[in-house]
Amino acid sequence: MTTVTFSYKNHRGVVETRQVRDAILMFDRTPEYGYQPGWFIDAYCLSRHARRQFALVNVKIYEAPLDDYELGTTLIARLGPLNPERNT
Repeated sequence: MTTVTFSYKNHRGVVETRQVRDAILMFDRTPEYGYQPGWFIDAYCLSRHARRQFALVNVKIYEAPLDDYELGTTLIARLGPLNPERNT
């Protein structure tokens, strides 16, 4: 099973490394914890042993296996342009 590892800043501003699997991209119109509507990764978090949602504006991917077309190509292609550092 393919996993993706990324750095994530949560709603409290704490930055952690997360490793997830079974990831999908989704647009959430009514997110919790004070987040604005936007794109999220919905995935099973291996460190929390539960399904979690991660706001894309707070995600920085630094490792993603490229052997899985769905995650390796689609996820990175969609996340890359949404990274605010790349758009400045």
